[in-house]
Amino acid sequence: MKRHHTTDPEATGSEVLETGRVPVKAWTRGVPVEEQAREQLRNVASLPFVFKHVAVMPDVHWGMGATVGSVIATKGAIVPAAVGVDIGCGMVAAKLPLVASQLPDNLAGVRSTIEVAVPHGRTDYGGANDRGAWGDPLPAVREVMGDNAPLRTQLHSIVEKHEKLRRASARAPNHLGTLGTGNHFIEVCLDEADHVWVMLHSGSRGIGNAIGSYFIERAKRRMEKDGVELPEVGARLKQGQSFGTIESVKAVSELYSPVTGEVTEINTALKDKPENVNKDPHGSWMIAVKLANAGEAGALLDATAYQDLVK
Repeated sequence: MKRHHTTDPEATGSEVLETGRVPVKAWTRGVPVEEQAREQLRNVASLPFVFKHVAVMPDVHWGMGATVGSVIATKGAIVPAAVGVDIGCGMVAAKLPLVASQLPDNLAGVRSTIEVAVPHGRTDYGGANDRGAWGDPLPAVREVMGDNAPLRTQLHSIVEKHEKLRRASARAPNHLGTLGTGNHFIEVCLDEADHVWVMLHSGSRGIGNAIGSYFIERAKRRMEKDGVELPEVGARLKQGQSFGTIESVKAVSELYSPVTGEVTEINTALKDKPENVNKDPHGSWMIAVKLANAGEAGALLDATAYQDLVK
């Protein structure tokens, strides 16, 4: 058990740790910050799209892609690597109606009860017999992540546009409310007044890793070459939904589906020659869609009608 101080006013204010184009505000009084992390923070604070300041928490340390324990607000840019793969990772503490004298002398029984109640670790390569997942999710989990539940519906909306996330999304309901691996923990603590707290450090489990890794890779490819960004084969589109982008030197424009259906083919030639969209807009088709509602096709323009429209 660890004792934590919660009311020290000297530990609650921020200080300017480094400066770049914007300052780095750090809540790290009394916490040593390694030089590698400082250098990383200086570099981030010098980026042209960072908004107002970079915030740094007490758990700050060097990280792959971005400094762990930092919060980077951006304007006009998205940095998937700064979000990382443990999306939503964080800590929370809850004060219990207990004091230290009410705890048993030996906390082994408390620990065992927590370990039984909360799945933790990872086995079976994350498969059906993974001890770190729910075999039968609790009612509270099903309420938000069961079929047609709010969180599950939002996740499905992402998967419909990004088919490669489907496998990881199928496991997500069995991971919600579990502890995970690595440095995640559940800890029983005491504050300076001997009140008992429970502290949790956890994140988004497998689905966060899948989403983070997927969009980091997409961002890398996007930076390598400007051009046309198209959906994957198998993606499900709704009429009026954005299915990709077309990028020029001056701007990025969204592409919207005129019909509802499933993407059956993409024009891979546009990856190498995106300029063909302007040179031959009729010959340089983008995606083929299997219609879910044939009636929507009646509202589309043929080549002649389109030419009349743009005259």
